[in-house]
Amino acid sequence: MTDEERFFDKIALEIPPSGCWMWQAQIDRDGYGRFRYKGKTQRAPRVAYQLLVGIIPTGLFVLHTCDVRSCVNPNHLYLGTQADNIRDRDGRGRKGYNSCAKGEKHGRAKLTENQVIEIKKNNSDSDIALASQYGVTRSAIYHIRKGYNWKHVRPPA
Repeated sequence: MTDEERFFDKIALEIPPSGCWMWQAQIDRDGYGRFRYKGKTQRAPRVAYQLLVGIIPTGLFVLHTCDVRSCVNPNHLYLGTQADNIRDRDGRGRKGYNSCAKGEKHGRAKLTENQVIEIKKNNSDSDIALASQYGVTRSAIYHIRKGYNWKHVRPPA
């Protein structure tokens, strides 16, 4: 089976009324389809563009007119720069990386801000002990204590 055949095997064509071709296989954490093409795993919209439109020049991104990340319809895809991508994102009212949900408002948070404050104030217990106490990994505790994660949470003075 060719790459093109494998690719088309993983999409649902033309779901009215949007006309989107929805990716039906692996989706990454950002909501984009993933597909191994020419020996490299890539985002499915990039592969769709390469297969159905043409070469993607270096430095350009594949952007969506439909704003549906799992869509691979080449009629919904166009090329643009990172600046174009940001302008498009902001124009559609989507939030950027720095304005994403943080702390306990983040969907994957396992700790509360009060627990993070307790961890940051605790200078006596080991990372391993705290990890066991709070049900997280040792590296999660390490990253909190070093200030890599939960930067926005500061213990009261």
